[in-house]
Amino acid sequence: MLGISALLSALAFPNPLIQKGLPFALWFAYTGVFFCIKRMKPCVCLLAGAFFGVLSVTLQNYWLSFYHPLAGIFAALLFAFEWAVFFLLLKIAGIFFHKRAAPAQCALWVCFEWFRTFGFTGYSYGIAGYSQWSFTPLIICANLGGVWLVSAVIILPQAVFGNFAHGFTRASLKPSLYLKLALSVLPFFFALLYGFFYPVPEVKKRVPVALIQPDSSPWKSNLNEFRRELENLKRLSDEALAKNPPPELVVWPETAFVPSFYFHDRYRPDQDFAALVLNAKEYLASKNVPFVLGNNEGRVVLDENGIERTASYNAVLLFDGGEFKNRYYKTRLVPFAESFPYKRFFPAFYNFLIEHDSRFWDAGKEIVVFDAAGVPFSTPICFEDTFGELSREGVRRGAELIVNLSNDSWAGSQSAQWTHLGAAAFRAVETGRAMVRATTSGQSCAIDYNGRILDMAAPFKPAYIVVDAPVYTHTTLYTRIGDTLPIILLLCVLAAAAVCFIKRAVLKNEAPRLKKPFSICEKK
Repeated sequence: MLGISALLSALAFPNPLIQKGLPFALWFAYTGVFFCIKRMKPCVCLLAGAFFGVLSVTLQNYWLSFYHPLAGIFAALLFAFEWAVFFLLLKIAGIFFHKRAAPAQCALWVCFEWFRTFGFTGYSYGIAGYSQWSFTPLIICANLGGVWLVSAVIILPQAVFGNFAHGFTRASLKPSLYLKLALSVLPFFFALLYGFFYPVPEVKKRVPVALIQPDSSPWKSNLNEFRRELENLKRLSDEALAKNPPPELVVWPETAFVPSFYFHDRYRPDQDFAALVLNAKEYLASKNVPFVLGNNEGRVVLDENGIERTASYNAVLLFDGGEFKNRYYKTRLVPFAESFPYKRFFPAFYNFLIEHDSRFWDAGKEIVVFDAAGVPFSTPICFEDTFGELSREGVRRGAELIVNLSNDSWAGSQSAQWTHLGAAAFRAVETGRAMVRATTSGQSCAIDYNGRILDMAAPFKPAYIVVDAPVYTHTTLYTRIGDTLPIILLLCVLAAAAVCFIKRAVLKNEAPRLKKPFSICEKK
Protein backbone atom coordinates (compact mmCIF):
# COMPACT_ATOMS: atom_id res chain seq x y z
CA MET A 1 0.00 0.00 0.00
CA LEU A 2 2.79 2.45 0.91
CA GLY A 3 4.61 1.57 -2.28
CA ILE A 4 1.51 2.43 -4.32
CA SER A 5 1.21 5.75 -2.46
CA ALA A 6 4.85 6.60 -3.19
CA LEU A 7 4.42 5.67 -6.85
CA LEU A 8 1.25 7.75 -7.25
CA SER A 9 2.89 10.75 -5.59
CA ALA A 10 5.85 10.42 -7.96
CA LEU A 11 3.50 10.34 -10.95
CA ALA A 12 1.82 13.52 -9.69
CA PHE A 13 5.11 15.44 -10.02
CA PRO A 14 6.98 15.84 -13.32
CA ASN A 15 8.51 12.52 -14.27
CA PRO A 16 10.01 10.73 -17.31
CA LEU A 17 6.63 9.18 -18.21
CA ILE A 18 4.48 12.32 -17.88
CA GLN A 19 6.56 15.40 -18.54
CA LYS A 20 4.52 17.89 -16.51
CA GLY A 21 3.25 15.34 -14.02
CA LEU A 22 -0.26 14.11 -13.32
CA PRO A 23 -1.65 16.44 -10.60
CA PHE A 24 -4.84 14.38 -10.25
CA ALA A 25 -2.81 11.43 -8.89
CA LEU A 26 -1.96 13.31 -5.70
CA TRP A 27 -5.63 13.86 -4.85
CA PHE A 28 -5.74 10.28 -3.54
CA ALA A 29 -2.06 9.20 -3.45
CA TYR A 30 -1.67 9.66 0.32
CA THR A 31 -4.95 8.00 1.32
CA GLY A 32 -3.02 4.75 1.61
CA VAL A 33 -0.55 6.37 3.99
CA PHE A 34 -3.29 7.28 6.48
CA PHE A 35 -4.90 3.87 6.04
CA CYS A 36 -1.63 2.06 6.84
CA ILE A 37 -0.78 4.26 9.80
CA LYS A 38 -4.20 3.53 11.30
CA ARG A 39 -3.45 -0.20 11.19
CA MET A 40 0.21 -0.16 12.31
CA LYS A 41 1.75 -0.25 15.74
CA PRO A 42 3.87 2.78 16.69
CA CYS A 43 7.19 0.94 16.39
CA VAL A 44 6.23 -0.33 12.93
CA CYS A 45 5.38 3.23 11.89
CA LEU A 46 9.03 4.20 12.28
CA LEU A 47 10.14 1.53 9.81
CA ALA A 48 7.26 2.24 7.45
CA GLY A 49 8.05 5.95 7.48
CA ALA A 50 11.71 5.34 6.68
CA PHE A 51 10.71 3.02 3.82
CA PHE A 52 8.24 5.56 2.44
CA GLY A 53 10.74 8.42 2.72
CA VAL A 54 13.48 6.59 0.82
CA LEU A 55 11.09 5.34 -1.85
CA SER A 56 9.38 8.70 -2.40
CA VAL A 57 12.59 10.72 -2.75
CA THR A 58 14.12 8.08 -5.01
CA LEU A 59 11.10 8.08 -7.32
CA GLN A 60 10.46 11.83 -7.28
CA ASN A 61 14.03 13.13 -7.26
CA TYR A 62 15.97 10.34 -8.99
CA TRP A 63 17.98 13.03 -10.83
CA LEU A 64 19.72 14.17 -7.61
CA SER A 65 22.48 11.63 -8.23
CA PHE A 66 23.24 13.38 -11.52
CA TYR A 67 23.85 16.59 -9.58
CA HIS A 68 26.35 14.94 -7.24
CA PRO A 69 27.22 11.24 -6.76
CA LEU A 70 26.43 11.53 -3.05
CA ALA A 71 23.33 13.73 -3.32
CA GLY A 72 20.93 10.81 -3.81
CA ILE A 73 22.41 8.95 -0.82
CA PHE A 74 22.23 11.97 1.49
CA ALA A 75 18.67 12.74 0.39
CA ALA A 76 17.58 9.13 1.01
CA LEU A 77 19.09 9.13 4.51
CA LEU A 78 17.56 12.51 5.33
CA PHE A 79 14.11 11.54 4.07
CA ALA A 80 14.26 8.19 5.87
CA PHE A 81 14.84 9.91 9.21
CA GLU A 82 12.31 12.73 8.66
CA TRP A 83 9.49 10.49 7.45
CA ALA A 84 10.11 7.89 10.17
CA VAL A 85 9.61 10.53 12.85
CA PHE A 86 6.65 12.01 10.97
CA PHE A 87 4.85 8.66 10.62
CA LEU A 88 5.21 8.17 14.36
CA LEU A 89 3.72 11.63 15.00
CA LEU A 90 0.79 10.82 12.71
CA LYS A 91 0.23 7.59 14.64
CA ILE A 92 0.32 9.39 17.98
CA ALA A 93 -2.17 11.95 16.66
CA GLY A 94 -4.42 9.12 15.48
CA ILE A 95 -4.39 7.51 18.92
CA PHE A 96 -4.74 10.72 20.89
CA PHE A 97 -7.49 12.38 18.84
CA HIS A 98 -9.16 9.11 17.80
CA LYS A 99 -12.32 10.00 15.83
CA ARG A 100 -11.10 13.56 15.25
CA ALA A 101 -7.68 12.43 14.07
CA ALA A 102 -7.97 13.45 10.39
CA PRO A 103 -7.92 17.27 10.84
CA ALA A 104 -5.02 17.00 13.28
CA GLN A 105 -3.07 14.73 10.93
CA CYS A 106 -3.69 17.11 8.02
CA ALA A 107 -2.41 20.02 10.11
CA LEU A 108 0.66 18.02 11.12
CA TRP A 109 1.32 17.16 7.46
CA VAL A 110 1.40 20.85 6.49
CA CYS A 111 3.62 21.65 9.49
CA PHE A 112 5.94 18.79 8.55
CA GLU A 113 6.34 20.14 5.00
CA TRP A 114 7.06 23.57 6.44
CA PHE A 115 9.64 22.30 8.97
CA ARG A 116 11.41 20.40 6.18
CA THR A 117 12.41 23.74 4.61
CA PHE A 118 14.32 24.94 7.68
CA GLY A 119 17.96 24.76 8.57
CA PHE A 120 21.05 23.64 6.75
CA THR A 121 19.31 20.57 5.30
CA GLY A 122 16.18 22.51 4.29
CA TYR A 123 14.75 20.99 1.12
CA SER A 124 11.39 21.96 -0.36
CA TYR A 125 11.04 19.55 -3.29
CA GLY A 126 8.19 17.08 -2.77
CA ILE A 127 5.80 19.49 -1.02
CA ALA A 128 2.32 18.20 -1.91
CA GLY A 129 1.05 21.56 -3.20
CA TYR A 130 3.88 21.82 -5.76
CA SER A 131 2.41 18.88 -7.68
CA GLN A 132 -0.56 21.09 -8.64
CA TRP A 133 1.54 23.83 -10.29
CA SER A 134 -0.11 23.38 -13.70
CA PHE A 135 -3.65 23.42 -12.25
CA THR A 136 -4.01 27.20 -12.24
CA PRO A 137 -7.55 27.54 -10.76
CA LEU A 138 -6.51 25.55 -7.68
CA ILE A 139 -3.16 27.14 -6.90
CA ILE A 140 -4.38 30.78 -6.94
CA CYS A 141 -5.39 30.30 -3.31
CA ALA A 142 -1.65 30.24 -2.57
CA ASN A 143 -1.80 34.04 -2.59
CA LEU A 144 -3.73 33.66 0.69
CA GLY A 145 -1.74 31.05 2.60
CA GLY A 146 1.14 30.04 0.39
CA VAL A 147 1.76 26.60 -1.04
CA TRP A 148 0.81 25.28 2.43
CA LEU A 149 -2.85 26.09 1.81
CA VAL A 150 -2.82 24.08 -1.42
CA SER A 151 -1.26 21.15 0.45
CA ALA A 152 -3.90 21.39 3.15
CA VAL A 153 -6.90 21.26 0.81
CA ILE A 154 -5.39 18.20 -0.91
CA ILE A 155 -4.38 16.30 2.23
CA LEU A 156 -7.50 16.82 4.41
CA PRO A 157 -9.94 14.61 2.43
CA GLN A 158 -7.27 11.92 2.12
CA ALA A 159 -6.77 11.89 5.89
CA VAL A 160 -10.54 11.54 6.40
CA PHE A 161 -10.92 8.79 3.78
CA GLY A 162 -7.81 6.92 4.96
CA ASN A 163 -8.98 6.81 8.59
CA PHE A 164 -12.51 5.87 7.57
CA ALA A 165 -11.40 3.06 5.24
CA HIS A 166 -9.58 1.23 8.05
CA GLY A 167 -12.73 0.51 10.06
CA PHE A 168 -15.17 0.40 7.18
CA THR A 169 -18.25 -1.75 7.75
CA ARG A 170 -21.83 -1.47 6.58
CA ALA A 171 -22.78 -0.38 10.09
CA SER A 172 -20.29 2.49 9.99
CA LEU A 173 -22.14 4.23 7.18
CA LYS A 174 -23.95 6.79 9.31
CA PRO A 175 -25.18 10.30 8.39
CA SER A 176 -22.42 11.81 10.56
CA LEU A 177 -19.80 10.01 8.48
CA TYR A 178 -21.24 11.31 5.22
CA LEU A 179 -21.14 14.79 6.72
CA LYS A 180 -17.45 14.41 7.65
CA LEU A 181 -16.57 13.22 4.15
CA ALA A 182 -18.47 16.09 2.57
CA LEU A 183 -16.91 18.70 4.84
CA SER A 184 -13.42 17.39 4.08
CA VAL A 185 -13.73 18.14 0.35
CA LEU A 186 -15.40 21.54 0.80
CA PRO A 187 -12.08 23.43 1.14
CA PHE A 188 -10.99 21.93 -2.17
CA PHE A 189 -14.08 23.26 -3.97
CA PHE A 190 -13.85 26.63 -2.21
CA ALA A 191 -10.27 26.91 -3.44
CA LEU A 192 -11.43 26.18 -6.99
CA LEU A 193 -14.18 28.80 -6.77
CA TYR A 194 -11.69 31.34 -5.46
CA GLY A 195 -9.39 30.58 -8.38
CA PHE A 196 -12.10 30.82 -11.01
CA PHE A 197 -13.45 34.14 -9.75
CA TYR A 198 -10.22 35.82 -8.65
CA PRO A 199 -10.12 39.24 -10.39
CA VAL A 200 -7.31 39.94 -12.86
CA PRO A 201 -5.00 42.54 -11.25
CA GLU A 202 -4.14 45.76 -13.03
CA VAL A 203 -0.93 45.80 -15.07
CA LYS A 204 1.16 48.85 -14.23
CA LYS A 205 3.43 48.44 -17.28
CA ARG A 206 5.15 45.80 -19.40
CA VAL A 207 8.92 45.45 -19.59
CA PRO A 208 10.54 43.67 -22.58
CA VAL A 209 13.10 41.26 -21.08
CA ALA A 210 15.55 39.07 -23.01
CA LEU A 211 16.19 35.71 -21.32
CA ILE A 212 19.38 34.05 -22.54
CA GLN A 213 19.70 30.24 -22.44
CA PRO A 214 23.23 29.18 -23.52
CA ASP A 215 22.77 25.41 -22.95
CA SER A 216 26.35 25.13 -21.78
CA SER A 217 28.07 22.48 -19.69
CA PRO A 218 27.80 23.03 -15.93
CA TRP A 219 31.33 21.69 -15.52
CA LYS A 220 33.22 24.48 -17.34
CA SER A 221 36.70 24.61 -15.84
CA ASN A 222 39.31 26.10 -18.17
CA LEU A 223 40.01 29.32 -20.03
CA ASN A 224 39.12 28.01 -23.50
CA GLU A 225 35.72 26.81 -22.32
CA PHE A 226 35.07 30.17 -20.67
CA ARG A 227 35.98 31.95 -23.90
CA ARG A 228 33.62 29.81 -25.96
CA GLU A 229 30.86 30.37 -23.43
CA LEU A 230 31.32 34.15 -23.54
CA GLU A 231 31.09 34.14 -27.34
CA ASN A 232 27.93 32.04 -27.12
CA LEU A 233 26.36 34.46 -24.62
CA LYS A 234 27.33 37.45 -26.76
CA ARG A 235 25.87 35.89 -29.91
CA LEU A 236 22.55 35.05 -28.28
CA SER A 237 22.36 38.47 -26.64
CA ASP A 238 23.04 40.24 -29.94
CA GLU A 239 20.26 38.27 -31.61
CA ALA A 240 17.86 39.17 -28.81
CA LEU A 241 18.87 42.86 -28.94
CA ALA A 242 18.22 42.92 -32.67
CA LYS A 243 14.54 42.31 -32.04
CA ASN A 244 12.11 45.14 -32.73
CA PRO A 245 11.26 46.58 -30.29
CA PRO A 246 14.49 45.74 -28.47
CA PRO A 247 14.47 44.40 -24.91
CA GLU A 248 15.02 46.85 -22.08
CA LEU A 249 16.77 44.27 -19.89
CA VAL A 250 18.97 41.26 -20.72
CA VAL A 251 19.31 38.36 -18.26
CA TRP A 252 22.06 35.73 -18.32
CA PRO A 253 21.59 32.61 -16.12
CA GLU A 254 23.30 31.48 -12.91
CA THR A 255 27.13 31.57 -13.18
CA ALA A 256 26.76 32.12 -16.92
CA PHE A 257 30.16 33.85 -16.84
CA VAL A 258 32.37 31.98 -14.36
CA PRO A 259 35.59 34.05 -13.95
CA SER A 260 35.04 36.64 -11.24
CA PHE A 261 34.74 40.15 -12.64
CA TYR A 262 35.71 41.73 -9.34
CA PHE A 263 38.60 39.40 -8.44
CA HIS A 264 40.33 39.35 -11.84
CA ASP A 265 39.76 43.03 -12.44
CA ARG A 266 41.21 44.07 -9.08
CA TYR A 267 43.87 41.50 -8.20
CA ARG A 268 44.84 40.19 -11.67
CA PRO A 269 46.40 36.88 -10.57
CA ASP A 270 46.27 35.62 -14.18
CA GLN A 271 46.66 37.93 -17.18
CA ASP A 272 44.70 35.64 -19.54
CA PHE A 273 41.71 35.60 -17.21
CA ALA A 274 42.02 39.36 -16.67
CA ALA A 275 41.93 39.85 -20.45
CA LEU A 276 38.80 37.67 -20.74
CA VAL A 277 37.06 39.64 -17.99
CA LEU A 278 37.99 42.90 -19.74
CA ASN A 279 36.56 41.51 -23.00
CA ALA A 280 33.27 40.70 -21.27
CA LYS A 281 33.08 44.14 -19.61
CA GLU A 282 33.75 45.91 -22.91
CA TYR A 283 30.95 43.94 -24.55
CA LEU A 284 28.50 44.79 -21.76
CA ALA A 285 29.49 48.47 -21.90
CA SER A 286 28.96 48.58 -25.67
CA LYS A 287 25.24 47.82 -25.28
CA ASN A 288 22.84 50.53 -24.29
CA VAL A 289 20.81 48.20 -22.07
CA PRO A 290 21.19 46.86 -18.50
CA PHE A 291 22.48 43.30 -18.07
CA VAL A 292 21.65 41.01 -15.14
CA LEU A 293 24.10 38.13 -15.03
CA GLY A 294 25.25 35.28 -12.84
CA ASN A 295 28.89 35.25 -11.82
CA ASN A 296 31.25 33.42 -9.46
CA GLU A 297 32.42 36.44 -7.49
CA GLY A 298 35.62 36.21 -5.49
CA ARG A 299 36.65 38.68 -2.81
CA VAL A 300 39.52 38.76 -0.35
CA VAL A 301 38.13 38.92 3.19
CA LEU A 302 39.39 38.41 6.73
CA ASP A 303 38.38 35.20 8.47
CA GLU A 304 37.50 34.85 12.15
CA ASN A 305 41.20 34.78 13.03
CA GLY A 306 41.99 37.93 11.07
CA ILE A 307 43.73 36.00 8.28
CA GLU A 308 43.07 36.89 4.65
CA ARG A 309 41.21 34.35 2.53
CA THR A 310 39.32 34.41 -0.76
CA ALA A 311 35.57 34.25 -0.27
CA SER A 312 33.60 32.87 -3.21
CA TYR A 313 29.99 33.88 -3.79
CA ASN A 314 27.32 32.67 -6.19
CA ALA A 315 26.40 36.16 -7.32
CA VAL A 316 23.99 38.16 -9.44
CA LEU A 317 25.48 41.34 -10.88
CA LEU A 318 23.71 44.32 -12.42
CA PHE A 319 25.75 46.02 -15.16
CA ASP A 320 24.26 49.32 -16.24
CA GLY A 321 25.68 52.55 -17.62
CA GLY A 322 29.17 51.10 -18.15
CA GLU A 323 29.66 49.78 -14.61
CA PHE A 324 28.47 47.24 -12.08
CA LYS A 325 25.77 49.01 -10.11
CA ASN A 326 24.75 46.37 -7.60
CA ARG A 327 25.19 42.72 -6.65
CA TYR A 328 23.38 39.98 -4.74
CA TYR A 329 24.95 36.92 -3.13
CA LYS A 330 22.99 33.68 -2.87
CA THR A 331 21.75 33.30 0.72
CA ARG A 332 20.22 29.81 0.59
CA LEU A 333 22.80 27.27 -0.51
CA VAL A 334 22.23 23.65 -1.55
CA PRO A 335 23.16 21.42 1.43
CA PHE A 336 26.30 19.30 1.07
CA ALA A 337 26.83 20.37 -2.56
CA GLU A 338 27.18 24.14 -2.07
CA SER A 339 27.52 24.40 1.69
CA PHE A 340 28.59 22.45 4.77
CA PRO A 341 28.75 24.79 7.78
CA TYR A 342 30.13 22.19 10.23
CA LYS A 343 33.73 21.98 9.04
CA ARG A 344 35.00 22.68 12.56
CA PHE A 345 33.12 19.71 14.03
CA PHE A 346 33.46 17.25 11.12
CA PRO A 347 36.69 18.16 9.28
CA ALA A 348 37.14 14.67 7.82
CA PHE A 349 33.65 14.68 6.34
CA TYR A 350 34.18 18.21 5.02
CA ASN A 351 37.35 17.10 3.22
CA PHE A 352 35.51 14.03 1.94
CA LEU A 353 32.89 16.27 0.31
CA ILE A 354 35.58 18.48 -1.23
CA GLU A 355 37.35 15.43 -2.65
CA HIS A 356 34.07 14.29 -4.22
CA ASP A 357 33.50 17.49 -6.24
CA SER A 358 31.44 19.57 -3.83
CA ARG A 359 31.79 23.25 -4.71
CA PHE A 360 31.27 25.30 -1.56
CA TRP A 361 30.20 28.95 -1.61
CA ASP A 362 30.07 31.62 1.02
CA ALA A 363 26.48 32.60 1.83
CA GLY A 364 25.12 36.09 1.31
CA LYS A 365 23.57 38.01 4.19
CA GLU A 366 20.44 39.66 2.83
CA ILE A 367 17.98 39.97 -0.04
CA VAL A 368 18.82 42.73 -2.54
CA VAL A 369 16.34 44.60 -4.74
CA PHE A 370 17.80 45.88 -8.01
CA ASP A 371 16.44 48.76 -10.06
CA ALA A 372 16.86 48.82 -13.83
CA ALA A 373 14.71 49.37 -16.93
CA GLY A 374 12.34 51.37 -14.74
CA VAL A 375 11.34 48.44 -12.53
CA PRO A 376 12.58 47.21 -9.13
CA PHE A 377 13.19 43.44 -9.01
CA SER A 378 14.65 40.72 -6.81
CA THR A 379 16.84 37.88 -8.09
CA PRO A 380 16.51 34.52 -6.29
CA ILE A 381 19.25 32.22 -7.55
CA CYS A 382 18.28 28.70 -8.67
CA PHE A 383 17.46 26.64 -5.52
CA GLU A 384 16.26 29.81 -3.77
CA ASP A 385 13.08 30.12 -5.83
CA THR A 386 11.74 26.96 -4.16
CA PHE A 387 11.43 28.83 -0.83
CA GLY A 388 8.48 31.19 -0.55
CA GLU A 389 9.87 33.42 2.19
CA LEU A 390 12.84 34.55 0.07
CA SER A 391 10.72 35.85 -2.82
CA ARG A 392 8.23 37.31 -0.34
CA GLU A 393 11.02 39.25 1.36
CA GLY A 394 12.10 40.69 -1.99
CA VAL A 395 8.55 41.88 -2.69
CA ARG A 396 8.24 43.32 0.82
CA ARG A 397 11.40 45.32 0.05
CA GLY A 398 9.81 46.78 -3.05
CA ALA A 399 10.36 44.28 -5.88
CA GLU A 400 7.72 44.52 -8.61
CA LEU A 401 9.19 41.68 -10.68
CA ILE A 402 10.98 38.44 -9.76
CA VAL A 403 13.99 37.59 -11.96
CA ASN A 404 15.27 34.06 -11.36
CA LEU A 405 18.69 32.87 -12.59
CA SER A 406 19.03 29.07 -12.59
CA ASN A 407 21.26 26.24 -13.77
CA ASP A 408 19.68 22.77 -13.87
CA SER A 409 21.80 21.50 -16.77
CA TRP A 410 23.75 19.18 -14.44
CA ALA A 411 20.70 16.89 -14.16
CA GLY A 412 20.32 16.34 -17.89
CA SER A 413 16.68 15.69 -17.10
CA GLN A 414 13.68 17.55 -18.41
CA SER A 415 11.51 16.28 -15.55
CA ALA A 416 14.01 17.80 -13.08
CA GLN A 417 13.66 21.14 -14.84
CA TRP A 418 9.86 20.93 -14.87
CA THR A 419 9.91 20.05 -11.16
CA HIS A 420 11.98 23.15 -10.43
CA LEU A 421 9.69 25.27 -12.57
CA GLY A 422 6.64 23.89 -10.73
CA ALA A 423 8.00 25.15 -7.42
CA ALA A 424 9.05 28.49 -8.93
CA ALA A 425 5.54 29.12 -10.28
CA PHE A 426 4.23 29.34 -6.72
CA ARG A 427 6.48 32.32 -6.01
CA ALA A 428 4.60 34.29 -8.67
CA VAL A 429 1.21 33.22 -7.28
CA GLU A 430 2.08 33.83 -3.63
CA THR A 431 3.44 37.33 -4.18
CA GLY A 432 1.20 38.39 -7.08
CA ARG A 433 4.31 39.26 -9.10
CA ALA A 434 5.28 38.01 -12.52
CA MET A 435 8.48 35.98 -12.69
CA VAL A 436 11.00 35.63 -15.51
CA ARG A 437 13.52 32.78 -15.46
CA ALA A 438 16.84 32.72 -17.34
CA THR A 439 18.28 29.21 -17.11
CA THR A 440 21.29 27.45 -18.56
CA SER A 441 19.36 24.65 -20.29
CA GLY A 442 15.64 25.18 -19.45
CA GLN A 443 12.97 26.04 -18.44
CA SER A 444 13.61 29.67 -19.43
CA CYS A 445 10.22 31.35 -19.32
CA ALA A 446 7.89 34.05 -18.07
CA ILE A 447 5.25 33.22 -15.44
CA ASP A 448 2.16 35.32 -14.79
CA TYR A 449 0.69 36.26 -11.38
CA ASN A 450 -1.53 33.13 -11.47
CA GLY A 451 1.25 30.65 -12.25
CA ARG A 452 0.45 30.47 -15.97
CA ILE A 453 3.42 30.10 -18.33
CA LEU A 454 3.38 33.02 -20.78
CA ASP A 455 6.29 31.97 -23.00
CA MET A 456 9.11 29.43 -22.84
CA ALA A 457 12.32 28.65 -24.73
CA ALA A 458 12.83 25.12 -26.02
CA PRO A 459 14.97 23.17 -23.50
CA PHE A 460 18.42 21.70 -24.05
CA LYS A 461 19.41 23.97 -26.92
CA PRO A 462 21.01 27.44 -27.17
CA ALA A 463 18.10 29.85 -27.29
CA TYR A 464 16.68 33.14 -26.14
CA ILE A 465 13.22 34.58 -25.73
CA VAL A 466 12.10 38.17 -25.41
CA VAL A 467 9.05 38.46 -23.16
CA ASP A 468 6.88 41.41 -22.21
CA ALA A 469 6.96 40.90 -18.46
CA PRO A 470 3.84 42.36 -16.81
CA VAL A 471 4.50 44.51 -13.75
CA TYR A 472 1.90 44.24 -10.98
CA THR A 473 1.81 46.27 -7.78
CA HIS A 474 -1.11 44.74 -5.86
CA THR A 475 -0.28 43.16 -2.49
CA THR A 476 -1.43 39.63 -1.71
CA LEU A 477 -2.37 38.34 1.73
CA TYR A 478 0.58 35.95 1.65
CA THR A 479 2.95 38.87 1.09
CA ARG A 480 1.56 40.45 4.26
CA ILE A 481 1.47 37.41 6.55
CA GLY A 482 4.00 35.00 5.02
CA ASP A 483 4.16 31.43 6.32
CA THR A 484 1.62 32.06 9.07
CA LEU A 485 -0.70 29.18 8.12
CA PRO A 486 1.60 26.35 9.33
CA ILE A 487 2.12 28.23 12.59
CA ILE A 488 -1.64 28.62 13.10
CA LEU A 489 -2.23 24.93 12.33
CA LEU A 490 0.51 23.89 14.76
CA LEU A 491 -0.97 26.07 17.51
CA CYS A 492 -4.43 24.61 16.81
CA VAL A 493 -3.12 21.05 17.17
CA LEU A 494 -1.32 21.91 20.41
CA ALA A 495 -4.41 23.68 21.78
CA ALA A 496 -6.67 20.76 20.82
CA ALA A 497 -4.23 18.33 22.43
CA ALA A 498 -4.22 20.40 25.63
CA VAL A 499 -8.04 20.48 25.74
CA CYS A 500 -8.23 16.71 25.18
CA PHE A 501 -5.63 16.11 27.88
CA ILE A 502 -7.50 18.28 30.40
CA LYS A 503 -10.83 16.61 29.57
CA ARG A 504 -9.35 13.16 30.05
CA ALA A 505 -7.75 14.18 33.32
CA VAL A 506 -11.06 15.57 34.61
CA LEU A 507 -12.99 12.46 33.54
CA LYS A 508 -10.38 10.24 35.17
CA ASN A 509 -10.74 12.10 38.48
CA GLU A 510 -14.53 11.93 38.32
CA ALA A 511 -14.63 8.26 37.35
CA PRO A 512 -14.63 6.81 40.93
CA ARG A 513 -17.59 8.97 41.96
CA LEU A 514 -19.52 8.11 38.81
CA LYS A 515 -19.06 4.39 39.29
CA LYS A 516 -21.12 4.35 42.56
CA PRO A 517 -23.48 7.30 42.58
CA PHE A 518 -25.17 8.23 45.86
CA SER A 519 -28.47 6.37 46.40
CA ILE A 520 -30.98 6.43 49.22
CA CYS A 521 -31.78 2.79 48.60
CA GLU A 522 -28.14 1.82 49.17
CA LYS A 523 -28.16 3.56 52.56
CA LYS A 524 -31.12 1.53 53.67
